Amino acid sequence: MASNVAICGGIAVGKTTLGKALVSLRQDWDFLEERPQEVAFIKDFYAEKRRWAFHSRIGMLEYFFRRTAYLDASSKFVIQDRTLHELVIFAEVQAEIGTMSSSEFDLYHRVFVMLSERHPQPDVIIRCKCPSNVALKRVRERARDFEASMTEEYIKLIEDRYDQWQDRQSATTRIVEVHTDQEIDYSRISEQLE
Repeated sequence: MASNVAICGGIAVGKTTLGKALVSLRQDWDFLEERPQEVAFIKDFYAEKRRWAFHSRIGMLEYFFRRTAYLDASSKFVIQDRTLHELVIFAEVQAEIGTMSSSEFDLYHRVFVMLSERHPQPDVIIRCKCPSNVALKRVRERARDFEASMTEEYIKLIEDRYDQWQDRQSATTRIVEVHTDQEIDYSRISEQLE
């Protein structure tokens, strides 16, 4: 049985909902929920992307690396809501759209590689996918003030990068794909993790 599962995917694709549903099936499973509002500079980033892109990406690395201690100490089956290993996607997008300079991205990438080598690799990745218009509707419904300026184009760009990342990860890690805009059989997904 896998002991470290990561639920991965873009913005508002249903990672947290899926994680909570899966751990409700088993008492010996634990869910490590992402709390983006606790990330340094994240609200600043959404207010002024060009000024705070680098800072917020470093803040995300610090936040997710801090969770390593929990993963190392836990004796339970742990499902992570996002993992440090996928964070490079967001920095790549910021470099691509010009809110992060090439020198900032180079420094970010060096720090990312250093930390990801020390962060436990997931045994299984559950990749959540959904259309960008559905994800944007979910962003609007959850009404986080710092996400108010989110666009469907940005969500789609992130999702496209996730497809590329998934292709790279599939060479070394088992991936279970879930389309969260459709009815989900949580018991079947749970069985795939054993």
